[in-house]
Amino acid sequence: MKHPGRIKIHITFLIIFITLLLITQAAADQPSVIVTGTDVSPAVLMPGEKGLVTFTIKNTATTATITETTGKTAVTDGTTVSTEIYPTIKSVYLDGKKEIKVLGGNSQFSGDIGPGQEIKLTFLIEAPAVKGIYFPVLIIGVLNAENLRYPVPVNVNMPVSAMKKPVISLERTNQGYAVPGDNFTVDFSITNTGKSTAGDLTLRIEPDNPSVAASGKSVFYAGDMKEGESYAFSVPLQTDKNADTGIYDLPVRISYSDPDGNYVTITGTTGIDFRGKAGLSIASMKTDPVLVSEGDEFEVLIRIENTGTGEAKSTYAGLDLPFEGTKGAFVGKIKPNNDAPAVFTYIAGKSGDYLYNLTVEYEDDTGAYSETYTLSLNVRKNDGWIAIVVILTVLAVAGFVFYRHYARKK
Repeated sequence: MKHPGRIKIHITFLIIFITLLLITQAAADQPSVIVTGTDVSPAVLMPGEKGLVTFTIKNTATTATITETTGKTAVTDGTTVSTEIYPTIKSVYLDGKKEIKVLGGNSQFSGDIGPGQEIKLTFLIEAPAVKGIYFPVLIIGVLNAENLRYPVPVNVNMPVSAMKKPVISLERTNQGYAVPGDNFTVDFSITNTGKSTAGDLTLRIEPDNPSVAASGKSVFYAGDMKEGESYAFSVPLQTDKNADTGIYDLPVRISYSDPDGNYVTITGTTGIDFRGKAGLSIASMKTDPVLVSEGDEFEVLIRIENTGTGEAKSTYAGLDLPFEGTKGAFVGKIKPNNDAPAVFTYIAGKSGDYLYNLTVEYEDDTGAYSETYTLSLNVRKNDGWIAIVVILTVLAVAGFVFYRHYARKK
């Protein structure tokens, strides 16, 4: 037979055990405040420069109530009570530790934070005069709980973060210009000048102007690029003949992963210099009069057309005919799909067939040029004296006939 006193002791221990379980469960569901993120802007401050420090704090509880059961014993009738609970913020304070000046933001918030809710706390700070890494501490006073203390690093003119991360630089290795309507190639080189590896580095050429398009491969995979390594690639491009001249930006999207596993995407650009190129030729040529004879004063009219994509400037035309007259003509500007006249006046020399050269000099956006065209001219003999002799002969014969006829009548 069991002793009654022992039974009472067992029941007492059972009550204490169940009560501890209930207290533990209640404590496990108590809300708390944590810091989920920080941001310092700018990331590197100059001595004496002002900046912003932002903290994101969150209530870790997922519900707004806690359920407790109370009663005389664990085995008798009890009462279930649901109570609303929130962490109550009494104060927020950023302690600069006599190094970082906190200019604003202290005591900016007090009150409750709902379940799962996040709020941002931003402080205005001023960097000290001496460079270094400083650690101001965020102190949050929570009602009926231990204060939260959270330090954040502030970089004052120290190249620490840059040294630990990959730094990708993009360089165009072939310079020059592009002519609208032509295909051309742009050569690039990228280099990791940082202190860690850029993983799975990928490059994408993404023209954002309809006048430029990739005519071949536009995605390049460089793989893992270690410190100091480089990767070269060439991009074939095609252009629209009607593209305007000027500078076009060609975006290059660079993607890689950093040592922390973060996926980083940056966009580099290079300028494509579009320059118009003139194309001159002879549209037509004529002489006035059409048939040139010895000693005639005549005119040569040559129309010069521009079939290129750029304007021809300072256009000059010269002829090397061995006659007395104009040796050159200034034409000036000729726009694309237009023509302009070059006029020359001469006095014809001896009869014969003459080969002569037309030289056209001009400039466009790509440089200075000279074009030479070979032409021909026929100069006829001047037969005017024969006609005079014939006329005089006819008059003489007519006079003689008239004289004979008149003499016979007498």
